[in-house]
Amino acid sequence: MMDSIVLKIKGLLKEKKHTYEEFSEAIGKSRPTINNYMKGASKIDVYTMKDIANFLGVQVAYFYNEDISTHEKPKKYIEQRIEDLEKRMNKLENKL
Repeated sequence: MMDSIVLKIKGLLKEKKHTYEEFSEAIGKSRPTINNYMKGASKIDVYTMKDIANFLGVQVAYFYNEDISTHEKPKKYIEQRIEDLEKRMNKLENKL
């Protein structure tokens, strides 16, 4: 799954003509960390995925939609879970 997420991130960065430096600064991660994400050496946590989605102008679910159809559970259930997680993240961020 991570490969498709990284491909989508790379595609959006290229499409929107953002550099890795801009990307790094916008999501608050160092260049080495960004490089590790792009190589698949490090996993992207859910909070960082939200920052990435915000920077790239998409919803977090965008990065997972392609993979949802291959999951054992129905697509609607997984989409609902993603929505619930996004709501929880918003609540946590509002508490900070």
